[in-house]
Amino acid sequence: MAIHRYQDADENQDYTQGHRPLPILAVGRAHTTGEEQVHLHLIFPPVIEPTHFEQHQVAANGDGGLERPIRHGVRVWRIHLLRLPSQMLHNRISMETTLVLIKPGGVSRNLIGEITRRVEARGLTVAAMKLVQPERATVEAHYAEHAERPFFKDVCDYLTSGAIVAMAVSGTNAVKAIRAMMGATNPLDATPGTVRGDFALTIDDNLVHSSSDPDASARELQLWFPEGLAR
Repeated sequence: MAIHRYQDADENQDYTQGHRPLPILAVGRAHTTGEEQVHLHLIFPPVIEPTHFEQHQVAANGDGGLERPIRHGVRVWRIHLLRLPSQMLHNRISMETTLVLIKPGGVSRNLIGEITRRVEARGLTVAAMKLVQPERATVEAHYAEHAERPFFKDVCDYLTSGAIVAMAVSGTNAVKAIRAMMGATNPLDATPGTVRGDFALTIDDNLVHSSSDPDASARELQLWFPEGLAR
């Protein structure tokens, strides 16, 4: 049994007839895919009509239906065999996998354990991890978008100067969560409590890399983990 509380089902439609959108309480089973049939009780404040569910959410291959019992003055609608969109039940939670590189400076300072501890303590999962001596070709492909920038050679030299840790991290909103945990690229601008804010002093040795967005993470994970992820 799960309990979810969310605002109006359709963000573009106001069901409150001129009032501020009011919360709905859903009690029942919730699924992550949005493709499975579920049973829910939706508890609506009196001014809300469940139009969205009546018109749009009855399962195409199920016997959808509504019952309307009255309980203590609050209307409770029982919805049978509906397919509810997962983003509505889970507030559009995004499950992602992103790349983290612990650079030679972080490895040489024995920060592998501390950085990994922070990642796992946040509730994220290490899906793959390896200690490698990176090849120049891999590093240049990793930084390919900066190939014409004056710092390209220096960043490639630095990343190939010693062993690094490549880590695939999975979880809810993993890309943004990891970026926030690592801190600003320049450690002097990084907030205390972030990896760079706590352990780095110069942009030349800023200890870690993390993918900038989901597209970058997909490309970088393929580059560093061509064999695939452990989980």
